[in-house]
Amino acid sequence: MAMKAVTLPAFSSISLADIKGRVRSLLSLIGRDGIFDEYTKHDISHIDGMLTSLDFIIPEKVKAQFTIADWLLIVLSFYFHDLGMLVTKQEYANRNKSREYQKFRGKYVDNVYNQSSLASLDVEQQERFIFQEYVRKHHGERISNWILDESSPFVSYDTKVIEVVSDLVKSLPPLFKVDLAKVCASHSLDDLDDFDKYKVSQSYGSTPQEKANVFYAALILRTADLLHITQDRTPFIEYQIIAPTNPISQEEWAKQRAVASITPKIPLDEDGNKCPELPSDTLEVNAYFENERVFFSLIEYLNYVRSQLKNNFRLNEVAKKRHASIYDFPWKDIDDSSIQTKNFERKQLSFTIDQNKVLSLLVGETLYNNLSVSLRELSQNAIDAVKV
Repeated sequence: MAMKAVTLPAFSSISLADIKGRVRSLLSLIGRDGIFDEYTKHDISHIDGMLTSLDFIIPEKVKAQFTIADWLLIVLSFYFHDLGMLVTKQEYANRNKSREYQKFRGKYVDNVYNQSSLASLDVEQQERFIFQEYVRKHHGERISNWILDESSPFVSYDTKVIEVVSDLVKSLPPLFKVDLAKVCASHSLDDLDDFDKYKVSQSYGSTPQEKANVFYAALILRTADLLHITQDRTPFIEYQIIAPTNPISQEEWAKQRAVASITPKIPLDEDGNKCPELPSDTLEVNAYFENERVFFSLIEYLNYVRSQLKNNFRLNEVAKKRHASIYDFPWKDIDDSSIQTKNFERKQLSFTIDQNKVLSLLVGETLYNNLSVSLRELSQNAIDAVKV
C-alpha cells in the first residue's frame, strides 16, 4: 500500500524500494566499533518483524479506512525510527566536544545504580558503554534532526550521516518530512497527548489519499516497537558470535530468546468458550523459561507494556471523541498466563510483618541500654543521611 504513494502527486518522485535498500545498509552499520554491539537486533529484520506485526495490530476495519499517505508515513517511520543509533568512528572520537554529553557522563558515573553495568568493563569499554547509553537516550531526537537536516545541542552527530539521511528524504514533501521526524522521535518520548503536534488529520496534497493521521502513525510505531520482543530478534547463532558480556545485554538476549510469539488472545463467549469471531482487546505472550530471573525481568517489562497499551487505548479514544479520528485501537491489555516455566514458581512470594510490634521493638526503651548509646546512634544516622 505504501508503494502506491508514487501514484499520488505529492509523492510521485519517491522510490520506497530505494529508500528501504539504503536504510538496510545504514542499519547494518549499527553495532560496529563497540557501540550497540551487544544489543539485540536493530537491523532491517527488526523493521520487517514490526511490519509483519501490523497484520494483527491494525484492525481490518482500520486497514480498509487507511489512506495511502497513512501507510507511507507508518512504513517510513518504521524504516527510520532506529537510525539514530548509528554511531560513526568520527562521532565517537569527537564525543567529548559535546558539553551535554559531558554532563550526561558525569551524572551517569555518579549514579550508584549504574555501577553494576560498569563494574565488569575495562576503562575503554566503560567509555563506549556510557556513550552508547547517551545515544540510546537521544536516538529518537537524533534521527528527527537528521531527517530535518538540523543540529541540536543535545545530540552529537557526524555531518556525513546527516548528508546521507537528508538525501534519502529529499523527495518527500517538506510538511511530510516534518511529520515523519515527529513520529520517529515520538517512540522515545511521552507526549502523544499533544494533538497539536501529532495532528489527527494532516494534508500533503489536494486528494483524500494524500491525507494522514499523524497521531495514529505514532501510536502504531510505539505499539509495534514495544511488542517486537520475540526470538526472531535474538538468533542463537548470532548470540554465540556476539557473546554479550554486559549483564543487562545478557538478560535482554535471554529474555527475548524465550518469547516465541505475541498474538491476539481469542476472547471467550458468555459460556466461557473461545470464540474467534468476537473482537479481541488483549494480546497473548507465548514463552518458555528455565531461568527465574529472566522470567521476572520479562514480567516487569510486560507490566510496562500493559500500562503503555492502556494509555494508547485511552489516547485513541480521546482522538476519536475530541478530534474526529475514525481509526480504532482495540488493544488495552497483555496476558502472560500462557508463559511456561521450569523448576521454579512463576508467582512472586511475599510476607507481611506486625508493624506495631516492629515499631515497638525499634523505638521502644528496650532497644538501647542507656541514653548515650541512643544519642550516638541518632547522631550517626543524621551523618549518614547528610552524606546521602
